[in-house]
Amino acid sequence: MRVAFLTPEFVTEYQDGGGLGNYLDTMTRHLAAQGHEVELFVPSEGKPHVFSHGAVRVERVSWRTVPFITRSAVRVVGLARLGPVKAALTWYGHASALAQAMERRHQDAPFDIVQSADYRAA
Repeated sequence: MRVAFLTPEFVTEYQDGGGLGNYLDTMTRHLAAQGHEVELFVPSEGKPHVFSHGAVRVERVSWRTVPFITRSAVRVVGLARLGPVKAALTWYGHASALAQAMERRHQDAPFDIVQSADYRAA
């Protein structure tokens, strides 16, 4: 079975992994050990990058793939010092980029199950 996870955090992105990151690390390793094909999508401020974390394919998704207008709005709101609005727009950008990346992979090889974190708009 092909399984995808969309998440705002994972152990490869943070030193301590965070609660959600640690949970997903455990779950993805367990599913892969049971013979499932597991992929994880996580937002990145840097360049997009795909790598293996054990038997799990991890795709760092750059939010630079979202429309220019959204990225511009984040910059303008940041300059206006509207922190909560900037955070919401950034989360929207990350969620949009994760969805696009997952849909692109789904077109190549369909997923049987997709789990998206209910955290930071993922």
